[in-house]
Amino acid sequence: MSWLLAALGVFLQDIGQLVGVLLNMLMFLSPIFFSLSALPPRWLPLLQLNPLAHVIEQTRRVVVGSAASLLACELSFRLFRRAKPAFADVL
Repeated sequence: MSWLLAALGVFLQDIGQLVGVLLNMLMFLSPIFFSLSALPPRWLPLLQLNPLAHVIEQTRRVVVGSAASLLACELSFRLFRRAKPAFADVL
């Protein structure tokens, strides 16, 4: 995409300003600051046309799932270490 825009920028000098405006629109219309599930259903088809929407939503799910997994792992490890001295008594 950048090579295409660079080639077009040689012939169309105003493409730089247009790209800046389009990137700002893409950022504010992307579900970075909000989740797609928080939107009214009538807006979903329009916002799903955004090529970044699916990638951002999937990344958000992975990050939240990873954070929850790491928290569960840490809590389980701490519980295991706390219970470890009593293992010999039970066995």
